[in-house]
Amino acid sequence: MSIYQFVSGLFYLRRAALLETFVWELVSRNSRAKCHIAFGKAHLFILSLFVPQGFGVSGSRLQRRVRVLVFDKLMSYSIPFFDFHSVGELTTMLDEDSDAVGNVTGLQQGQRVQVFTCLLTGMVVALAYAWQIGLIAIACVPLMLGASLLQSKYASRDPSVKSLISPETLLERSLANIVVLQAFGLRDDISRRYDLALEPDANFKKKSATYTGLAHGLSQFAVFGTFALVFYAGVKLMLSMKLQFTDFFVALLSVMFSSFGAGQCGADFSARKRGLEAAARLFEVADGSMNDGNDPSSDAGNKPDTLEGKVSFNNCHFAYPTRKNNMIYYSNGDRDGFSLDIDSRQSVAFTGKSGCGKSTALQILLRFYNVDQGTVKLDGHDVSDLNIGWLRDQIGYVGQMPTLFAGSIIDNIKLGKPDATHDEIVEAAKAANANDFILELSEGYNTDIGVGGSLLSGGQRQRLAIARAIVKDPKLLILDESTAALDNESEKIVQAALDRMQEANARTTLVVAHRLETVKKCDKIVVLDGGGVKEEGTHDELLKMEGIYHSLWTKQGH
Repeated sequence: MSIYQFVSGLFYLRRAALLETFVWELVSRNSRAKCHIAFGKAHLFILSLFVPQGFGVSGSRLQRRVRVLVFDKLMSYSIPFFDFHSVGELTTMLDEDSDAVGNVTGLQQGQRVQVFTCLLTGMVVALAYAWQIGLIAIACVPLMLGASLLQSKYASRDPSVKSLISPETLLERSLANIVVLQAFGLRDDISRRYDLALEPDANFKKKSATYTGLAHGLSQFAVFGTFALVFYAGVKLMLSMKLQFTDFFVALLSVMFSSFGAGQCGADFSARKRGLEAAARLFEVADGSMNDGNDPSSDAGNKPDTLEGKVSFNNCHFAYPTRKNNMIYYSNGDRDGFSLDIDSRQSVAFTGKSGCGKSTALQILLRFYNVDQGTVKLDGHDVSDLNIGWLRDQIGYVGQMPTLFAGSIIDNIKLGKPDATHDEIVEAAKAANANDFILELSEGYNTDIGVGGSLLSGGQRQRLAIARAIVKDPKLLILDESTAALDNESEKIVQAALDRMQEANARTTLVVAHRLETVKKCDKIVVLDGGGVKEEGTHDELLKMEGIYHSLWTKQGH
């Protein structure tokens, strides 16, 4: 605290004490003023008690409803939406923007009511006691409001220049990959990038602070200029015996409190503008639509009674929405895009160089993305005509990096089938070769595995992910490099579980793998290259071709 602030505080406290003493001396001589002050105190008590409570409760309820509404909508968006919007930006928007909306409609709405009530009441009281003073004050109200609005205009502007990557996004990505940053000694580099990301906003605030200060000075000049004008007019009227001192003093106090209320309007309008802008961003998400037909909550689409598991890709052309100029599947020579037929209960492996479209085939089957041209069919039905929820219920998915959630082993396996019985969970764990290690844990199936399964090894997490995928007994099983992140021993255990599961209950299985040793037993191996299928056949057939597969097999030391 500076010396100036300390001295100013003492001055205002002293002035307030003298004002209070003078008011009570005045009141003791005027019974009508006693009644008015008593009425004003009662009115102020009621407003102070009920207005914040009522508006605070309504604002918190609205804030909660907005958050739930936007969150539900985010859960219904398809994958391309999240390719264009980072997690950091979305979480910041959901948190800060909903707070801004809650502030405008909650306590600040109550304060707004109090301010304008004070302004209106003060003008009425001033007119009742000294109509001349009241008219002068009313004439000055537009000046005070205009100055306050000018202050709010500069205080609520957004920077015209923004960084290429938002600070929120950079922060979220940095913390999510803190191990990599520290391993490669990138702390200084990422700190420098974060500083650069903050620079546009910092420069804007430096510039706007000057204009905001000038506008604030103008606002205060309007308020105290009103006081000066009222004092001048009041003194003139009292000297000419047209106004009594008591009436002037009551009118003066009314004008003072009204002016302070009007002076707060600038901050109020600024907060209101930010709240409206935040509400616009939130409802842009809540009312938006991807228009790609891949809403996981939609009831539209066919739900066939039976499913055999036959899959066909017919002349598919595709590029990711964020990289439209980089085609994954395209025409090349006599081949028109990506075409492949997979029989029911057949195990098919996709392999090839990085970026050739192995995982892409699985993603368009799951309808994470739509093909730009061509069709993907399941038992002769175009997947775009099927109900997306029904389609994904028929597919068990295991990714390269298993995603587990905080809770027990049972909780995580039941995510695949919420109504699964304990016996079904145990059978799924046995099929995934996970039952033995689960029983060795302190609490068996009720053991808490920590956030993201942090209390388990990589192989154990992967086997739980497989158990979660097969507990619902899917007609199709998708394994997207499910053993790529494991050591050799864990890979053999997981691969043995997959082989045993396929032998016990054959189902259409699509596998993506770089390690060819893990897929040589598949019924069909597909090599992707040049925008589509380059080679296909069994392990022995592909080796005899001495093509891409033979080269990859040889490079892996076989």
